Amino acid sequence: MKRFHVTLMCGGCVEKITNALNKKGFCNFNLDLNTGVLEFKEDVNGIDVINTVSDIKYKIVPLKEEVKEETLTEDEIYSMYYENLYNDK
Repeated sequence: MKRFHVTLMCGGCVEKITNALNKKGFCNFNLDLNTGVLEFKEDVNGIDVINTVSDIKYKIVPLKEEVKEETLTEDEIYSMYYENLYNDK
């Protein structure tokens, strides 16, 4: 199971992200508007998920399994996002 944090603002954001992921063949996932947690019920390619969501201009970072999303501050989320960007190059 893979989990990510997505920075989103409204139900429209959830719909756009869901549509983009569905078009790329991803299914069996839940995107929680209140927490911003995108959770897949099966194993997926994390880079493909990140690229799909990033391509439509939303910030996304993988969540470490040992860290609960409720404990992440906004600064920690952005730090993980930028760390992920620079480590992938």
